[in-house]
Amino acid sequence: MKKIIFILGLIASLYSCEEKDLLTNDNQISYVSFALDATKDTTVTSFVLFKEPEDGGAKEIDIKIGVTVNGKVNHEDLVFNVSADPTVTTLPSDKYILPEKCIIKAGQFTDTITVHFINFDELKTKNMFLGLRVNETETIKRGNRENSIAIISVTDRIFKPEWWTVFNFRDMYNIAEAFYLGSYSDKKYLMFLEELQKDGVEFDGKDTYILRKYSLRLKNTIKEFNEDPENIKNGLVPLWDEENNEAMQVPVAG
Repeated sequence: MKKIIFILGLIASLYSCEEKDLLTNDNQISYVSFALDATKDTTVTSFVLFKEPEDGGAKEIDIKIGVTVNGKVNHEDLVFNVSADPTVTTLPSDKYILPEKCIIKAGQFTDTITVHFINFDELKTKNMFLGLRVNETETIKRGNRENSIAIISVTDRIFKPEWWTVFNFRDMYNIAEAFYLGSYSDKKYLMFLEELQKDGVEFDGKDTYILRKYSLRLKNTIKEFNEDPENIKNGLVPLWDEENNEAMQVPVAG
């Protein structure tokens, strides 16, 4: 997830224009919220991170969005609907599919909903947004303001993932950079994604076993490239990491 600063002013203005009562402990009403605080965080994804379809058609992906509920204790599945917020959404309506019904399972306070996205050419040059709101009924209301909207940013461009930017604040280093992949560049990240895609693996930055395994794969791929006689003969080695203007390095041990 990544902070999208320029859209926060719009969200804040929406809240200021839409005064609501504070949530009450009404055991007849379920207050449904999104897991992320929309004033701080946006779900960001890129089609680049996913495998190309075998049929050569447009790439399509599913993104899960966390939801929470409080208020009424639900002894049965809570069923609700969401819709696109036109004040935030810039994504064409034919490029996403909302779930026909959303469910928070009985007895649970958190769950996820799935939104389907379809790639198209304009996303190669920009990010576009989908804003989601819960559709209110007599027994289902939106939760607190900060979590009453979910924002998903979609693109088909490469960008530095959050897990390659977050620091260990005690020691002031990034784990992915310090121990596994080294300094970031688009070229290196694309090669790392290629290693993941060989096994059909998607990586969200949480599993250090996956990070280590495929960092080693990338390190070996670079080594094989640099030791290939044809590449040496043609002056293609070492493999350069263009954004850092140096030979590509992957520090993972092994």
